[in-house]
Amino acid sequence: MAGEPVFILDVAPNGIVATHPQRAELPVLVAPIPAEQTGKNFNAIREKLIAIGCMRLPNTGFAFDSSFISPESADAFTRFARLMIKLRDSHESKAFPPCSVFAHADPTGDDNYNKTLSGRRALALYGLLIRKAEIWDELFSPGFGGDQWGTKSFQTILSQTLEDDAGPFYTGPIDGGLTAQTQKATRDAISAWRESRGFGKGFTLDKKMRLQLFREYMDAICKDPDGNNFELTPDDFIARGKGDGLKGDVQG
Repeated sequence: MAGEPVFILDVAPNGIVATHPQRAELPVLVAPIPAEQTGKNFNAIREKLIAIGCMRLPNTGFAFDSSFISPESADAFTRFARLMIKLRDSHESKAFPPCSVFAHADPTGDDNYNKTLSGRRALALYGLLIRKAEIWDELFSPGFGGDQWGTKSFQTILSQTLEDDAGPFYTGPIDGGLTAQTQKATRDAISAWRESRGFGKGFTLDKKMRLQLFREYMDAICKDPDGNNFELTPDDFIARGKGDGLKGDVQG
């Protein structure tokens, strides 16, 4: 981390990004060990994990009762990217401070249901940050309770400007295809996107197509302040992707 203290307190309706106060590091007081006991009795000292910054993504960052990340979160991700860039190591490695994702759901209702939903939200956020669309596809199918991405997710994604397209493929309401008009508009949007990406016309999206569509959406809503894609790697997280079930990196 850079030598100069970094202070950020960025509060907005779509999320909070902030640094934490610096802590004084006190010397460690240890007792010496007699030479004859070396290798048998010893004190192990390990630095504590200290939170130096955070981002809070509110409920509006997700579709209601869903783990699908809303495009309204785009500004929060840009501000998070700014925070991470400010806090990255000043040495040659330019490493980001290690991250961990903690999820949330409504405090009311069934605890088991909310726990599962919050876990799915944590995975969705982790998958976005490391651009692993396969995680999103696992959330897409099968769904869980009310967390059914389905047509609404495609409408939402295609309503954003993706890659170098002149504009969105879908401009209708995000209703999941409740009417004949929006069903047709959604099919037309999917077909237009498929054709523009070299998949040919058609109204369905197989896994290969979904993975590409998800990645394009991730890039569209997660950028740095200069408009470049902001992306982390598993090594940028506390457990570096090695924990069982992403333990340490993702807290559901």
